Amino acid sequence: MGSCQPACLITANRKTLCTNDKRVVEYDIKLTFWLYLVIRVFIGMISGTAFAMFEGAVIAILREHKADYGLQRIYAAIGGMISSPLSGMLIDYASQNKGYTDFKPAFYLYAGLKIISGALMMSMNLEFKSPAANVVADVLTVLKNIEIVALFITCFILGTAWGYIESFLFWLLQDLGASRSLMGITITIGGIAGLPLLVMSGPIIDKIGHADVLFIGFIFYAIRLMGYSLIYNPWMCLIFEAMESVTSSLAFTAAVTYAAKLSTTTTDSSIQGLLGGLYFGVGKGAGSLIGGYLMQAVGTRPTYQIFSATTLITGCIYYLFNHFYIKQHTVQRENFNAPTKSLPITNLDKEKEAKESFGNPFGNDVKHVIENTPLNNPSNNSKKYTADKTKHDNQKANKSLEMNSCHLNLGYTNDDEETRLRNRGQVVEDKR
Repeated sequence: MGSCQPACLITANRKTLCTNDKRVVEYDIKLTFWLYLVIRVFIGMISGTAFAMFEGAVIAILREHKADYGLQRIYAAIGGMISSPLSGMLIDYASQNKGYTDFKPAFYLYAGLKIISGALMMSMNLEFKSPAANVVADVLTVLKNIEIVALFITCFILGTAWGYIESFLFWLLQDLGASRSLMGITITIGGIAGLPLLVMSGPIIDKIGHADVLFIGFIFYAIRLMGYSLIYNPWMCLIFEAMESVTSSLAFTAAVTYAAKLSTTTTDSSIQGLLGGLYFGVGKGAGSLIGGYLMQAVGTRPTYQIFSATTLITGCIYYLFNHFYIKQHTVQRENFNAPTKSLPITNLDKEKEAKESFGNPFGNDVKHVIENTPLNNPSNNSKKYTADKTKHDNQKANKSLEMNSCHLNLGYTNDDEETRLRNRGQVVEDKR
């Protein structure tokens, strides 16, 4: 009976018989996530700091040269128009025959542009800008203005809407079957549409007002978000991407110039940093976080509609608050601080003027003020003047009105005494 034990009839090298080229990549999802989170937070901190410093430098340079901020943003729009489709095409090219999307070209392009930008920033000269003596105190003083607090809240809400779109729009387009190239083209369309508005941003803001431009930005955000929730053809998104010219280009230009208007030369960088942090940092992060939870709870399209309704309601509240509170208080403050002009003397004959020179021609409300004027105070060493009509008929008559020192001087003076009073700062001419 033969043996049943297995035995090798031949011995050969395994590599010559079986190549076994199949490779299995093992992913550590937790490690990848936490590493990405740490790197992303670090980059966000660096980018936020750089944004604050850069925007402050830009505002300082524009103040010095009396230039237009909107025209400067044109170059940023052109850069986005070029780099976005370029990175999309590079990603599509690098991902061919790989079975996965290779994003490395986009990161390489981003890093290269950042290095070039940093080198250019090093050559900027800001020696003309005076440093702040006490940054914290100056910023706190500015933040006491309810107008700039309302602006910061507005930018936070706008940043939330922008953050949600930036985080989840490409997911929506991917679900609709859009290519990476189309995703890059969306940025280009927004940039092209934004160029005319950036060129005209100065006159538009001067004509309409900063706050009203921000309100228009809210309205267009509501339209964009609602439109994204209704499309099923990915190419239809280009219609709503063109509206980014208003929501981002024009509205954010209005926000930056509004903040510069409300801040001082020593607090430009700090205020612009807070503005950018609320828009690009806290606002964008909140939009991504809230949007992610809502998409998981109610779905993608309802989430877009919720954000649309939120921006519309917030914009209306800001519009009403601006027109019925901020504008009213601003007008009152400007009227209070406005320099008082000399009051012309009309419809009074000389006899009446002479009789009322030391009387109370302005009514009882200022009687106690007139009695304490230098011309009517007995303790004052200045000469008293009479109101004799015949004595003053052939003399030059002038009424002096002095409001800045919170009292009134009403009387007739001859030329010699008028000269002495003018030298003492008590006469403000009011020629009839």
